[in-house]
Amino acid sequence: MRACVTFVVVAAAAIGAAVARDTFPPLFPASNTVPRCADPSLQDIHLYYTKLEASTQMPAQEVTLRVGVPFDNLTAFFNQSTLWTTWNRLFASNTVTNYTVCAPFNNVTYSNGPRVSPPFPANLQAPHFIDQHGYNADGTEFAFGWNFQLTTGGVMIVFGRHTFTLRPLVDQSRVPASIVTHFEKAAGPQLETRVNQVAWTVALQESLLDTVNGFVCLERVWTSTGALDAAAVRETCYNFKP
Repeated sequence: MRACVTFVVVAAAAIGAAVARDTFPPLFPASNTVPRCADPSLQDIHLYYTKLEASTQMPAQEVTLRVGVPFDNLTAFFNQSTLWTTWNRLFASNTVTNYTVCAPFNNVTYSNGPRVSPPFPANLQAPHFIDQHGYNADGTEFAFGWNFQLTTGGVMIVFGRHTFTLRPLVDQSRVPASIVTHFEKAAGPQLETRVNQVAWTVALQESLLDTVNGFVCLERVWTSTGALDAAAVRETCYNFKP
């Protein structure tokens, strides 16, 4: 029996032209109001968001799920990043120790990299940094997100963004639950060919499916036990197939 999780997948191309902005942060993606990294020493973030928003090279990938776990409990468990590999198969490994906003997010590997052509070069560098981590001003949204760039020989070939947003939900059943949104998009010179546009779209779609399966499993553990115990989650979710 499948867990009762409602989700909607959005795959819509972003607007085709950059828009002048007078305020920071830009409203992209319009998925949460949690503060973002604004360290100018990392990059021109204002330009970065505008260029990613304007890109039409691939559709933004976004999935929204209703998860039958109360917001406070789900957020507390999700925030234990050392456990991600036990329930979300997107993460193959994670040895990051500093989760401060703007900190590097490099010591993480993924299970589903894009099969680009030509393949990634041996000297590929992949600097990541944490763009969001924490709550909005009134505590009704929690977000964790990171930006990434892929470079070779000092030349950027891809840049992109992953964001998880969690919100509380009490629907007509009056049972506390959560709404989870996972957003992803990539752009850059490597995506100028159709084959690589497809490769990146497929890879990010697989990431969304990993997220869906992971949160479905967390709901199943919560429904069965009334808690999100790390050992129970690992036993149930590591090889979970709904």
